[in-house]
Amino acid sequence: MDRKILDPKRQDQSFGCLFTEMRKARGITQDALTENLMTQRGISRLEQNGMLPGALVLNVLLQRLGASSQFFLAMLSQHEYEYLCWKKEILEKIENGTICSRDWDSPMAQSRCIHEGLQAQFSDFWKGYMQCDTDLMDRAIARTVTGYPKPLSGRQCLGTEEICYILLGMERRLDACPDQWHNIKPTLQSVLCYIETKTPAEEQTRVYARAVCLYGEYMADASPEEKIRYYRRALKLHRKQAVLTGLCDILRGLLRESEFLDPAERSEYERGLWALTWVKKEFQVDEPSLMHGKLDQEFCLLHEVLGAYRLERRLRVRDIDEHVCSEKTYRALEAGKRVAKRGTYQALSDYMDIPLGSYNGEIISDSYQDLALAAEIKNLLHRQQDELAMHKLNELEKRLGDKAQISLNAQFIASIRNIMLFEAGDITADEYQMRVEDAIRLTIPEWDIDYGPHFYTQREMTLVYYDAIIFRKKKDYDTAIRLLRMLWDQLEQSSVSLIYRSNEALLINTLWKDLLTDIEDYDGALEKVKTGIELSFATGNGAFLDGYIFEPAWIAINRKKDLTEPEKQKCQSYIRSACYISRLSARKRSQKKILSYCKGKGFNIIL
Repeated sequence: MDRKILDPKRQDQSFGCLFTEMRKARGITQDALTENLMTQRGISRLEQNGMLPGALVLNVLLQRLGASSQFFLAMLSQHEYEYLCWKKEILEKIENGTICSRDWDSPMAQSRCIHEGLQAQFSDFWKGYMQCDTDLMDRAIARTVTGYPKPLSGRQCLGTEEICYILLGMERRLDACPDQWHNIKPTLQSVLCYIETKTPAEEQTRVYARAVCLYGEYMADASPEEKIRYYRRALKLHRKQAVLTGLCDILRGLLRESEFLDPAERSEYERGLWALTWVKKEFQVDEPSLMHGKLDQEFCLLHEVLGAYRLERRLRVRDIDEHVCSEKTYRALEAGKRVAKRGTYQALSDYMDIPLGSYNGEIISDSYQDLALAAEIKNLLHRQQDELAMHKLNELEKRLGDKAQISLNAQFIASIRNIMLFEAGDITADEYQMRVEDAIRLTIPEWDIDYGPHFYTQREMTLVYYDAIIFRKKKDYDTAIRLLRMLWDQLEQSSVSLIYRSNEALLINTLWKDLLTDIEDYDGALEKVKTGIELSFATGNGAFLDGYIFEPAWIAINRKKDLTEPEKQKCQSYIRSACYISRLSARKRSQKKILSYCKGKGFNIIL
């Protein structure tokens, strides 16, 4: 059995080839891609596997390529993560009106390890935003967007954060002078065209809704038909990606043009908006109103990964001192107090057999199409379109060819195929569990001996989650909860906020909620419901929201045989909200299950 997750050198080579393939496939020159961001020599070294820039700079490069950053796992240094948290704190203080001058002087903001141009752009833009100085905001944008505020040219490359700046700058200007819409319209139209043609769907959901709402609200000469067309496209994107952020604004925009909508369509939008508004009020949650500067892909901290794998390999620091670097250097690295050169990290990953490639997709491939296909398969599963997902999985396996045997690729293919076979009833629970555990052993050979220390990636967490599902079906609740607690402890003990690993957190939290209802710990289950809904809105991830909303009604119905009239009405509100949100997320199977359950319990729900 292949005990290595992958050859780190092969991973680096794969990323360099992947990056070059993406750039050339889109006909983008190195100069256009790196304009005002890094040197042509730097991008050449990246493509030749000679170096990798910091995670924050590479994130902008990927966005400019029109590549979704969600397809990559980023390993951040402690310093990069602290800088990310500093930016988030600044935005929250601006939003709350508590910002002061000393907040801009954080050591994180002054460090030479962070890109000087991007840092200056961030500071100038948000200072202009606070002061309603739209000229300062425009100058900040122009640091990386040449020629702004003129309309974009067909040769320009923009990241989603750069687009966020442009849209927020326009919004600020129009709030102050709404009659200037005709001056802004050409640039806004060029931004909309850029998002539609050069930004992948996974990234579009971050910016497209805001661009569309800006157009629909302020462009006075736009026809209702044109506005509705834009809003519908934005809604389709949000449904497909199960994204909550901006969804209420899209629905409100559609309803402003309600006289031009079919009554049935208008009714569906009204119900969806009511459900989202009711849930936010009921659970007292808010969704971020500002576009927070953050990495959207899964990321982990380098020093935490080093520590976990050293313990798993039962290595002493003196062993590393003898083979890689000094004990003093390594202790500083594992404590997150020092950032090493790329070569040092590479030597450590080789010695300790760690998957420490700084950037890694869901699968290992030098084709971006393969990464996009893998992400589409996962999305289809969330939307309960199993037959299409199986077809796409077979297509992916064929495209990968010999690369399908790489441990990570084999693990991904096996995990998806097995869950679909099990849900279709083609394999038994025992067969499914055996296959799941075999898939886990592809990357963690001795994982189930004592569930010892290991740094679980999102994929590995998902597999352990599937294993816990089978223990639940076997009514071995103690083992199932033990597995989930092990994964949750890793998430909670990490310096990384749960918001930045929300996919894993929501997955684990959802199953834990179900286990608690099985053992009739209803109060504990309701606590998991609250956590899940708060995470869903904080991160914009709506993949699990309908299940969380339905849970309080399910618990109330099972707790009491006879509900009072107010309790029945409250349950009906939960049930309706869950059904409406299922429809918004194109999860019709979930709605059907909810209504079937209610009918069996004597609840007559009229939607």
